[in-house]
Amino acid sequence: MKYESVTETDVVIDLGDGKKIHGLLRGELGSGKPVVVMMHGMPGTPKNPLIYLGSRYLYEHGFTTLALYMYDYPEQYRDLHDCVLATHVSDYEDVLSYLREKGVRTIYSVGHSFGGLTIIKSKSTVEGAVLWDPSHGLAWQDGDVKCDWNVKTDEFVISTVGRGSMRPLRLQRDIETFGDTSADAANLECPVKVITGDKSPIYRFVPKYMDYLPAAKELVVIQGAGHGFDEQDSTMQELFEQTTSWLKEIR
Repeated sequence: MKYESVTETDVVIDLGDGKKIHGLLRGELGSGKPVVVMMHGMPGTPKNPLIYLGSRYLYEHGFTTLALYMYDYPEQYRDLHDCVLATHVSDYEDVLSYLREKGVRTIYSVGHSFGGLTIIKSKSTVEGAVLWDPSHGLAWQDGDVKCDWNVKTDEFVISTVGRGSMRPLRLQRDIETFGDTSADAANLECPVKVITGDKSPIYRFVPKYMDYLPAAKELVVIQGAGHGFDEQDSTMQELFEQTTSWLKEIR
């Protein structure tokens, strides 16, 4: 991949409850180009390679991108500890309202993992979406993404198995209430492409969304790709190509 150098602008947006959210803007909101709102998984940041390189790729192919920090360190932003799925949905919808107020007429959304589920749960309107291996409630309930939480505190659950994992207890309890999230895909009345990998632990659940998506839709399975699409250069390259081709097709 060859990328053009461009300055990223940190955009800060006021949220309804007094907090703020910020994101890395690549391009200009007043350029007339479609804006792609990009959301990382949980936990994550726009500097994670998948979102960072994806936003650069989309910019190179004619889109303005706004990659969101769903939480961050400074006091004015949220902590992961403050967030449940409904928090992400509300904040994402505030960002869409901000962009509409700025005169952006065409908004696309791209979300990886928990970011994809955030888009699915939202009832706000966008002109198109691409979901990168979106989280599914059954994957936590019946699938392979359940963790062995062998250490618990009043505020966190912790797994010390393998590479380890830690999650706020409030968020874990929220996740345990999700159940089958398939029907929530009916919220997305825009064209949607869903991209998964056959090595992902939630691969067998992701296609369940397809039955409920009400508009134009496409499911792509990238062979050899896992949840992070980072097994090799070719899996990430295909993810970006599939995303860009869909957004250009519906543009």
